[in-house]
Amino acid sequence: MSADNRKNSDPLRRDPKLALQLELLRTGAGSTRERAQLAADAREFLASLPLELAILAEDELISAGYDPEELRHLCSTEMASTASTDAEVRAKLPPGHLLSELYAEHDLILGNVDDLDQANTLIQASDDFDEVALMASQLQVVAENLLASAPHHRREEEILFPVAERHGLIGPTAAMSAEHVGLDYRKMRLHALCARAASMAFADFKKQLNATARMLSLEIRDHIFKENNILYPATFRLIESDELWQQMVKSSEEIGICDFWPRASVSAATKN
Repeated sequence: MSADNRKNSDPLRRDPKLALQLELLRTGAGSTRERAQLAADAREFLASLPLELAILAEDELISAGYDPEELRHLCSTEMASTASTDAEVRAKLPPGHLLSELYAEHDLILGNVDDLDQANTLIQASDDFDEVALMASQLQVVAENLLASAPHHRREEEILFPVAERHGLIGPTAAMSAEHVGLDYRKMRLHALCARAASMAFADFKKQLNATARMLSLEIRDHIFKENNILYPATFRLIESDELWQQMVKSSEEIGICDFWPRASVSAATKN
């Protein structure tokens, strides 16, 4: 899609007032204004938007230079009002539905993110690599599992998103595809870091792991929340043809499964 067409189809820019507010915040990210005030203004702006628009605006502000850790927790403020959406959609899905597969893959990915968080917490509490060497090797399995979610992204970008866009859902799919790129980069960084763990100074490993793991966990959880509670329910409502869903399942089978290893037991790795 061309930049002009993207702009014309962008719901943030259909409303002149919203477009102006967003542009002022975008340009403010590169100004000398007080950083804390800029972040507060951005959070207030995002909180004023419906969640679907907040997703798009949030991604634009992060691209303009805002700290994602200051913004991306905002979806949690909407959790109470949308928490039932995920369960409601899952309950309506017939056996073998594409969304059932995508939801299940999200559950597996989140399990590995839980392991990542736990391993990072325990490693940060240690002063001796030898005490956590086994845990570091288990962390390598976690990193490999996160990279193994590539077929999941292909299922979305090559099958679900194009159909959703033909049914009028354009902005959120573009935002999620863009987030996939950043997530893949952080997953590769985590994998490379784990591979070098034994040869690094432990203090350096801990510092780099903490920065990478915390941001990756935050971004994956935020990304999955938006897909589970906004994008997937929207596609389920918009795409009414059972035949079309069945065609998408067949295409998904051609992509294949996510080849996850059995999840590492981080707790067991702490025991002698």
